[in-house]
Amino acid sequence: MHSYRTFRRRNWLFEDIHSLTNAINIRPSQPDIKMPGTPLDRVIQSQAKNVILAFAGIITASAVFTIWGQDIFPQQADPTGNPEKWSLDELRRWLASRNLHPEDNATKEQLLERVKANLRIDRA
Repeated sequence: MHSYRTFRRRNWLFEDIHSLTNAINIRPSQPDIKMPGTPLDRVIQSQAKNVILAFAGIITASAVFTIWGQDIFPQQADPTGNPEKWSLDELRRWLASRNLHPEDNATKEQLLERVKANLRIDRA
């Protein structure tokens, strides 16, 4: 026969298990509480994806151009023909391509003089 003490111990264990299962079944599940996003948070989160994609696109485009051996920003060709008929921009570009950096306030006559002084004569 079981003693009273054994009975109380078993009954106590049963009551604890019963109360735990009831507590688990009765208590509604509570979702994780999160603060609502502000408009600034939503803008930052959506813009971050766009910024990352734009950056990846720029890097990919520059890598493709580098691999193909072309300049990303190609330089304009040197002006040809008589230097006296060149525009002011063409004179500046010709001098700059030869590291003869012209002054910003130089006149067309001054630039033309520098071009003629540095112009190589082709010898056949």
